[in-house]
Amino acid sequence: MRLAFVALCLAPALAIFAWAVARALPGYVDRYERTLARRLGVAVQLADVTHPRPGVTRLTGVTLSDAETGVVLAHAPRVSWQRRDGRWQIEAPQVDLHPSGAARWPHWLRDQVTQFPTAAEPVQCRLGHVRWTTASRQRPLHDIEAKIAADGSTVEAQLQWTVGAERTPIQLRLTRTRRPPPARDHWHLDTGETAVPCVELAMFVPAVRHLGADATWQGVVQAGKSTDGWQGHLSGTARQVDLHALVGQTCGQTLRGVADVRVDRGRFAGSRLDELAGTATAGDGTIGQPLLNSTSAWLRLPIRAGHRGAGDAEIPFTQLAVAFHLVPAGLTLTGRCGEPPYPSLHLAADGPLLGQPPQHPHPPAHLDRALLPPPTASSPNAAGPAGLLALMPVNDSESADRMADHPAHTDATHQR
Repeated sequence: MRLAFVALCLAPALAIFAWAVARALPGYVDRYERTLARRLGVAVQLADVTHPRPGVTRLTGVTLSDAETGVVLAHAPRVSWQRRDGRWQIEAPQVDLHPSGAARWPHWLRDQVTQFPTAAEPVQCRLGHVRWTTASRQRPLHDIEAKIAADGSTVEAQLQWTVGAERTPIQLRLTRTRRPPPARDHWHLDTGETAVPCVELAMFVPAVRHLGADATWQGVVQAGKSTDGWQGHLSGTARQVDLHALVGQTCGQTLRGVADVRVDRGRFAGSRLDELAGTATAGDGTIGQPLLNSTSAWLRLPIRAGHRGAGDAEIPFTQLAVAFHLVPAGLTLTGRCGEPPYPSLHLAADGPLLGQPPQHPHPPAHLDRALLPPPTASSPNAAGPAGLLALMPVNDSESADRMADHPAHTDATHQR
């Protein structure tokens, strides 16, 4: 009877007591921190670990930091997980994303996909409300849902979320194909009806910082990376593009104003544009005299009489509107200012400033020459392409190289 009492009553009670004592010891939380840190690839700090019901683990006071720099990436008051329906389910009602760790998240997401075991069970994560504070604004993100699963030689992570009052979710998908080697990554972003700030997209594509602090993107981008670089396509609209950030800060020329750029077709290969077609429109702004002269010379745009000159003066305009089509064979521009038949590319207060260009392609190198400052006595060698100009397609034909070295010698003017 005593043996039965020990086996049926006392032993389970002692086991529960030992389990409770172990959980109360500091090492219990430490073990969870170390295990999660190894799995997530970041430093993890926990205030407590509890099990509110069988099969459910709850973490409180969760802080994720960069393991090397100590920069805080995120904080969540409460996170819980459980295994259900053949997958791991993770939930967090509230998460704070810290601006100092924003650049780390794309790399972290890719690391999770890269390291995800082929035989691992799928993982699903739901976040109720996320506060993302950047240098200029706080972005409330809602209804975030993330999934990661492996299927043979392919691992795919899906992420969707809504912003502010918008109810159409933004969708991001990363697919990694491991076989045949080498492994290849493919990204797909669809913003739906939401205009996403480019300062946030810069986490994934640093070059979009050149569009300015207030610029937004609404559309679709698909990009894959292989040994040859990035390739893919895009379509959509960039709004509130800062022309000074796009041209002045990257090329050293003067162009001021705010533009909307619609991309009807965009294709890139080898990390360079292969085609870009669309329209750009802007209201009031200014253009520097050197830029006015160089665009006229290299892109054969007739300047209205009285506006060709020397010096660094800024000339005001009331409208800029142009359709563009860029391919390796050349760049074609069509002015869209005024009423049909669209007499010009720029309008000043007193009439057309730059007239309609000829309807034949210019070598892409001509755009470089038009936007980059001319050489001076103190700087005889003009700077190479910078910023977005480095994405321009390359035309290796001998005739294009010769044309790129000589601006137009005509001095055509556009009369009122």
